[in-house]
Amino acid sequence: MPRLEPNPTESYMMSEIAKENTMYLVIMREGSCYIPGPGGPPEDPLTPHTRYMFDLRRLGKIASFGSVRDNTDIKEIVVFQETDKQVVQTLMNEDPDVRSKRMTFEMHPWTVHPKN
Repeated sequence: MPRLEPNPTESYMMSEIAKENTMYLVIMREGSCYIPGPGGPPEDPLTPHTRYMFDLRRLGKIASFGSVRDNTDIKEIVVFQETDKQVVQTLMNEDPDVRSKRMTFEMHPWTVHPKN
């Protein structure tokens, strides 16, 4: 396990804060038409929603996405690299699971402190 620096210097912390970036964290929840399972045809595990998320990642709009696996109404978390709130809103409204009301979403501005 890496050794933690017990008292980081003020100059170190200020230099790290200068690198911070605001992104958007999206929490996807069960919608009014939620059906358990992957939400697509059984013969195709790559649902329209999954394909859409991978396409957004390929285009550099999202950093990461994934399912929440415990017993909650939260089904997925998406971390957008896109910093424009309106763009994120539009992209999420175009998600096939949102359009079908299988899922809803909430957006939160998220201040990220990058590692490098």
